[in-house]
Amino acid sequence: MAQCVLSVHEFIQDSFVPMIAVLCSGEAERVTRKNNLNFVELLRPFCRLTSEGHIRDPNNQLQTVKNLRICVSNVVTSPSPSASLGASQNRLLSEVVFSCQPQEAAQTTAMRTGDYHLNLNVTTPWFEAYRENFLQSMPASDHEFLNHYLACILSA
Repeated sequence: MAQCVLSVHEFIQDSFVPMIAVLCSGEAERVTRKNNLNFVELLRPFCRLTSEGHIRDPNNQLQTVKNLRICVSNVVTSPSPSASLGASQNRLLSEVVFSCQPQEAAQTTAMRTGDYHLNLNVTTPWFEAYRENFLQSMPASDHEFLNHYLACILSA
C-alpha cells in the first residue's frame, strides 16, 4: 500500500546519522536571533554533503561515503522530566499524523472482504512523516549507540 519515496539504502542513510551536539552561549543565540534563527537552525543547511567524503575504518582502510548527512542538535543543560518528554513527544507525533492525512479526493483501492466493501488509500504519507519524526525525537538510551553524540560544537 505505501509508496516509499526513499529506497531502503537511502532510508537507513538518512535515519541513522552521526549526531553532533551544540552548546551555545547566550550571546551566540542572541546574534543568530536577529535572523529569526537559533544557532542550530543556522547550521542545518550545511549538514548534508553533496560530494563524496572519505573516512578511515578501524582497519585503516579508506571508505568512500556519498551523500553524508549529520544531525546537529542543541544540548539542553537542564534535563526535563521523562514523563513530560513522553507526553510532548506523543503530542508532536499526533500533530504530524494529523497534518499528513490524505485528502478527500485521494486515490483509493476498493476491496471486498466477506460482506464488507472497503475503500483503502493507495498511499500512506502519514506513516513516513510519523516514522521520520519518531526516529528524530527518540532520546538516547544507555544500551544503544545510535542516538549518542560523536562530537560537540561549543559556541561562545
